Amino acid sequence: MTRHSVAAFAVVWVAMTVSVADVLYPKLEFMRMPFNNPGIGEIGSGYLTTATPFDADGDGDWDLSVGGAGYGGRHLLYVNPGAKPGEPIIFEKGGPGGIGGFRFAMREDGGYTLTGPDRVSYSLPDGKLGPWQSLGVGTNNVHWGKVRCNSWLTKDYDGDGRDDLIVGVGDWRVYGWDNAYDVKRQAWMNGRCRGLVYLLRNLGTREKPQWTAPHLLRIENGEPIETMGNPHPMLEDFDGDGDLDFILSDFPGSYTYFENIGTRKEPVYTSGRLLHDSKGRVLAADECVPVPQAIDWDRDGKIDIIAAEEDSRVGFYRNTGSFWKGMPVFDPPVFMRGEREFLHFGILVSPFVVDFDGDGDQDIVVGDAAGYLAWFENISGPKVAQPKWEGPHYLSCEAPTDAYRDITIRPDTFQHKPFKHRAGHNGSIQGPVEAGFGYTCESVADWDGDGDLDIIYNSIWGKPMLLENIGTRSEPRFAAPRGIEVEWGAEGQPRLKWGWFTPESTGNPEELVTQWRTTPLMHDMNGDGLMSGS
Repeated sequence: MTRHSVAAFAVVWVAMTVSVADVLYPKLEFMRMPFNNPGIGEIGSGYLTTATPFDADGDGDWDLSVGGAGYGGRHLLYVNPGAKPGEPIIFEKGGPGGIGGFRFAMREDGGYTLTGPDRVSYSLPDGKLGPWQSLGVGTNNVHWGKVRCNSWLTKDYDGDGRDDLIVGVGDWRVYGWDNAYDVKRQAWMNGRCRGLVYLLRNLGTREKPQWTAPHLLRIENGEPIETMGNPHPMLEDFDGDGDLDFILSDFPGSYTYFENIGTRKEPVYTSGRLLHDSKGRVLAADECVPVPQAIDWDRDGKIDIIAAEEDSRVGFYRNTGSFWKGMPVFDPPVFMRGEREFLHFGILVSPFVVDFDGDGDQDIVVGDAAGYLAWFENISGPKVAQPKWEGPHYLSCEAPTDAYRDITIRPDTFQHKPFKHRAGHNGSIQGPVEAGFGYTCESVADWDGDGDLDIIYNSIWGKPMLLENIGTRSEPRFAAPRGIEVEWGAEGQPRLKWGWFTPESTGNPEELVTQWRTTPLMHDMNGDGLMSGS
C-alpha cells in the first residue's frame, strides 16, 4: 500500500450530472472535439442507446439508426455502404436521418416491422420504411405502475397470421435504490428489480386491430417470465424446431432464454436459463442496459442479435448455429465500426489532459461509466490548436490483487487485455443491478517520484486506487491496482456523513475510502517534494 499523511489527503466532490462549466460559464459555447484524422472507430451516439436496423435507402442492406434516450441524446443514421453478406461493415459517419429508438422484428413475408409505444411502421415492398401509424392501444403504458423500460414488439405470437403485441416493462418500485444491503453487504434487503412481459393478442387485422387486455406471460409453473429489469423481448425460432422462443435482456447485461416446449399455436415456456457464448462464458454485453434486436444481420439464415449498450456502442452477436444444453450459442459481441469524426469514449467520461507519453504534447486520459481507462494520443506535436488524435488506446495492468474488486477481462473484444473496474454484485450503493458499472475517474502524475507518470483513480466503490507505472516515461506499463494507506493518527479515519463503504469494509482500516464517482487529484501541496492528493 502507498502511505501518506492525513493532512495531505482530502477529496473534492465533482458534480456527477451537472457540468461545472455550465454553472461557472453559462454563456460559453462548447464544441465537440474532432479527430481531425480520417479513420475508423466504434460508432455510437448518446446515453441509454438504441440501435434500430432498417433499410433507409432501399438498397437491400441494413442501415442503423443509433441514438440515446437520456440527457438530450440524438439519433444518427449510419449508412451501410453496401458490404456483401459476411463481410465486415464499415458504416459511413453518422448524420441526419435517425428515426429514434424502436424495436425491430422480422416478418414471415420477408419484411420487417419497427414498433414503439402505441406506434408502428411496416416495411414497404422495396425494403424502405413505411408510414408511421398508431397501434390503437390507447395508452403508452400497459403496466399498472411507473416503468423504467417500455419495450414494444409486434410479432405473430400464436401463429394465426395476425401481429400480436409483446411488451417488456421494468418495474423498480420494490427494488428501491439506495443503501439496502445487509450489514455484511452481501444480501440486498429490498425487493428484486422486476422485468416482466405482457401479451396483447390481436383479434382483428393489421389495418383494424382489436387488442385483448394485456396479461403477463408466464412459464410452465405459472410464474411470470421475468428478468432483472430491462426486459427487451426477442421472439424467434431460435432452436429451429418450428415454434417461437423468447430471449430477454436484463439490466446488468446478460441474456435469458425461455424455450417454447409447446407448439407454434399454443406456446408453453420453460424457466429462464442464461445463454452462454462460444467461449463457454455467460453471454453478456460489455456494458450494461443493452437494447437487443433479433435479426439475421449477416443474412446466413440464422437469427443473430445486435444490441446497443448504455455507453452507445453497438455489438453484433453472431449466431454460431451450434447449441449448448439445447440453447443457441452466440459469439461474444463485436462492436460496429464506422468513419469517425469526433472523439468518443462511452458515457460519463472523465477526461484528464496530460503529456502521457512524454513526447512534449498534450494527450487525453479518460475513464468512463463502464470502468475502463484509455488515452487519446496527440499526434500533431506541441502547440497545435486543433490537433490530430489517435485512439482510444485501452490501458491494461497486471493481474489484480485486491479481493474486493471485480475487475473483468474480455480478451476476445480487444487486441490486448484492458483494465476494467466494476462494482460486482455488492460494490454499488445502488444495489446488484449496478454490477457492471465502474465510473472510473482518474488523474495522472508522478505519484512516487521516480520520473514516470502514475494513475490514481476513484470509482463506483469510493476507494481511490493507485496504478503504479512500472514501465517508462514514454512507454507506460502499470502494476495491479492497490489502495492508498493514510497515517490517520489515534482517531482513525473520519466517517463519511453520507456513505456506506467503511474503512473496515476494505479489510484494512488504514486505507482511504471516500465518496464514489469523485475525482482524486495529485499535487505537491506543501512543497516538500512529495506528492499529496486532493
